Amino acid sequence: MKIIFSLMLCLLFAGCSSPLQVMVKDEEGRPIQNAEVYAISLSITSEPHLTNKKGIAHVPLFIGQQARWISVAKEGYAGTFFDTPKTKKIEVALKQEAQ
Repeated sequence: MKIIFSLMLCLLFAGCSSPLQVMVKDEEGRPIQNAEVYAISLSITSEPHLTNKKGIAHVPLFIGQQARWISVAKEGYAGTFFDTPKTKKIEVALKQEAQ
């Protein structure tokens, strides 16, 4: 019985354990390093996940609850907010703000 229960838990949370890969670029297609990517649920916001030099951050979608939204921000750029995608990879283009 314990084995069946353990298998059910593994299957239940298997989809929650793989992170979302977010690639953040500017309007010209250049990667943006140190952009902050957040997973957001109804009552929890994750810590920021910073993009690397290739503009990529890996964001867990289970943060105590299943994440419903993703937010991306970087100083000097207009941030964005969108529903959590069904795919495991997404590209986001940020528009540079006028100086």
